[in-house]
This record gives sequence, C-alpha cells and structure tokens, in this order.
Amino acid sequence: MWNVEEARKSCSYRELKAIVLGLESFWHLVKGHTIKWYTDNQSVSRIVEIGSMKEDLQCLALRVFSMCLLNNVKLEVEWIPRSANDKADFLSRIVDYDD
Repeated sequence: MWNVEEARKSCSYRELKAIVLGLESFWHLVKGHTIKWYTDNQSVSRIVEIGSMKEDLQCLALRVFSMCLLNNVKLEVEWIPRSANDKADFLSRIVDYDD
C-alpha cells in the first residue's frame, strides 16, 4: 500500500519505487544474476536505461543503478503492452485488508 504522498506521485514513480522495493526485498536471491523486469510503463524502461529530467524519478533511477552496481546485478527492464499484461495488472490491484 502506498502512503498518501506516494499515491499522489506519477505511475512512473510508483513503478520505479516497486523496482527498488523488489530489489531490496530479494537481494539474497538476485546477487550476481541477471534480472528481467517486465513493465507496462514505457517511461520506466527508458528511465532505468538513461535516467530522467524529473528529480524524484532520477533519484529512484540512481538508486536502482547503485544497488545493481554494488551487488553485481544486471537489470533488464522490458516494456510489454498493457493488453499483454491483463492478468498481472488485475492481480496487482487486489488489496488484502486482512494482511
């Protein structure tokens, strides 16, 4: 669940933040490996590759880059069309209020 400030940010911000959180959560499994991250957000795949002019997005992109560099992780972010991501998109919107 996003806090109020994060919920107000762009979808690109939230997707980049999800990459950061995913990498932080699974370092013990991904160190020294190549990771393929699929996203239906074209901007995110580009931002991870070359950065952003927006400060908040650039900070997250640099965080991803630094984490990968320090842990010998090669991250490949690939854009997939939203139409090819229906099931994952649906599942990502389910909120477990009991958790």
